[in-house]
Amino acid sequence: MTLFLIFPFLLLIFIYFNHGYLSSLLNIFDEPGLTRKLHLKPTSLIGGSYFFICFTLNFLICYIFANDDLNFLNTTKEIFSLFFSLMLVFLIGLFDDKYDLSANKKLAFMLIILIVSILINENLAIDSLRFSFLKDEYILNRNLSVLFTSFCIMLFINAFNMIDGVNGNSILYSINIFLFFLLKDINFILVLMILINLIFLFFMNLTNKLFLGDSGTLSISLIISFFFINSYNQEYIQNVETIFIIMLIPGFELLRLAIFRLINGLHPFKADRNHLHHYLLKKFNKSKIFIVTNIIYAFPFLLSLIFKNEPYSILLSIILYILLIYYLHNLKDIKNTSHQ
Repeated sequence: MTLFLIFPFLLLIFIYFNHGYLSSLLNIFDEPGLTRKLHLKPTSLIGGSYFFICFTLNFLICYIFANDDLNFLNTTKEIFSLFFSLMLVFLIGLFDDKYDLSANKKLAFMLIILIVSILINENLAIDSLRFSFLKDEYILNRNLSVLFTSFCIMLFINAFNMIDGVNGNSILYSINIFLFFLLKDINFILVLMILINLIFLFFMNLTNKLFLGDSGTLSISLIISFFFINSYNQEYIQNVETIFIIMLIPGFELLRLAIFRLINGLHPFKADRNHLHHYLLKKFNKSKIFIVTNIIYAFPFLLSLIFKNEPYSILLSIILYILLIYYLHNLKDIKNTSHQ
């Protein structure tokens, strides 16, 4: 185990001491000055590049030296499907970071990539729905399962992208999810290596040395989606409510913001300052927002542990989320805007 953990630490040490050089080489920065921006100076958007490089090298090390630990992603189709989609989605995000790709083009490209990936790897498709409160599972036909799986991944990717608005927010959420995989003993060594990389990026992000950028949020959310679907298909996760609970608040944030923007005649994925973390800035110090937000994200899961009833926990979480948004929306500490 120690041998496997040495590699990500060496990689992170290299990244830390070459951070400035790599930032200058890629020359991708997030500029301040826009209404929705919270930072005050240009910040490197190479967090996604670091994650992509680290994940690829970590996976290679695990595949060569600890293949038995990989609960899935160990067949040629599974590996090709993962890296085919990961490489292309990462490049789309990188292009978007540098040249600002339109939302419609980004969605179209990613949808095509996901459908092709699922067609390559049939094990990635969600072909049945298992609910804790139903005796029988609902079987999906092949065509429907491909479209449904692509739709679910797209929803999560966009929901994840929307929570990446303050330092540490999306990375801490990712750390919590990979801790869940770690406790489930899903690809234990690989997940542990990913966690080490994410914790490093978390502290780099908190100190404004880098942002994830779209290349980071798209790559991380895609990996999380693959992990969830494969874990569900192999029954490490028993029912869909478990996944729904973990993704509940980001998912409802996506739904709420999309409806709000459509009502105001805006694109449903157009950036603004109406996110949960923006509302929380009315109440909490900027440096504490990522902690408060992630407590809210984890609340449905904590409720499910307390009540041992996932459908009840989901319903209660939705009610509390609506009440929270109503309360925060009506605070008048900061100006609320709906334009980029």
